[in-house]
Amino acid sequence: MEKFFGVKFLKSEYTIANGRIDSLGLDENFCPVIFEYKRSINENVINQGLFYLDWLLVHKADFKLLVLETFGTDASDKIDWSLPCVICIASDFTRYDEHAVNQMQRNIKLVKYKKFGKDLILFEHLNAPKVKPDLTEMIVPSKTASNKKRSEKTFLQQFECATPKWQNIYLTIKDYILSLGDDITENQLKLYVAFKKARNIA
Repeated sequence: MEKFFGVKFLKSEYTIANGRIDSLGLDENFCPVIFEYKRSINENVINQGLFYLDWLLVHKADFKLLVLETFGTDASDKIDWSLPCVICIASDFTRYDEHAVNQMQRNIKLVKYKKFGKDLILFEHLNAPKVKPDLTEMIVPSKTASNKKRSEKTFLQQFECATPKWQNIYLTIKDYILSLGDDITENQLKLYVAFKKARNIA
């Protein structure tokens, strides 16, 4: 997981009330990641992943406890719920799968794998989700306006407070990074923006 997707492994076969999540992890931006593996073409792994994602958002305390037990307090305090992700891995997807994911506006990634003998495997990222973060997760409680530290401001607050000159510099850099490839996504998190392929590039 960490080598190919930049995700630290938490647990596999994680049992919940109405099912079992194939694998759980935490990405390099401390966002929760669900992995679902599709063994046959008729499995509806996307709906399954979506169900597990909704379950996770309702049971944040359970996930935080798992992170606490596995990686400790520092990691559990950094969990960012603004952009959780589902990664569906299969030997193939139908065109209907890709269309459905693009319509959902959720952070669901389709990854196709192909094995070459015993030693080589190819991972092909079929989509680059364009999703907006959950803005309710980006509200940071403040003490007083005069007492607010820079580190307490969300990315959106910092961007809105920046002068037009700095906003234009940011937008120019953003446009350049996104022009480097169709597989690059902009992940707007609570405190910053991460530009990613399989892993962060900026």
